[in-house]
Amino acid sequence: MRKIALFIGILLYAVQLQAAQPSVDVKEPWMRAPIGKASVTTAYGVLSDVSGQGDTLTAVEPVNGGTASLHETTSDNGIMRMRSVETLSIPAGGEVALKPGGIHIMLMDVPSGLRKGDTLPLRLRFKRQGDVVINFSVR
Repeated sequence: MRKIALFIGILLYAVQLQAAQPSVDVKEPWMRAPIGKASVTTAYGVLSDVSGQGDTLTAVEPVNGGTASLHETTSDNGIMRMRSVETLSIPAGGEVALKPGGIHIMLMDVPSGLRKGDTLPLRLRFKRQGDVVINFSVR
């Protein structure tokens, strides 16, 4: 019985260690300063898999209120279109760039008064890694 309890304890500890390891690194997180009194803006960065197993971004939310969603901008016969993206896969050992004119985070109802140099914390929810809060710099 003691051996089973010890085995279960070691197994649970190993699972906790695995869960604590980051799977995605967010490089150069930044967002555009809202224009005038607008409460809508966009955020960018590079999501890099550091686990070698890949991960999936399933949700984004501003920590201080407002809403956020993933979007992709595409060109269709010279007409720019934007569509919502439910999830974003980061391949094993790879990276995905969130950039203007491509995949990005759309922020709505952002706090008023954001200026260049400020930061806005966003909670990124990953399938494997779980929640991580990243400060996005306003440019």
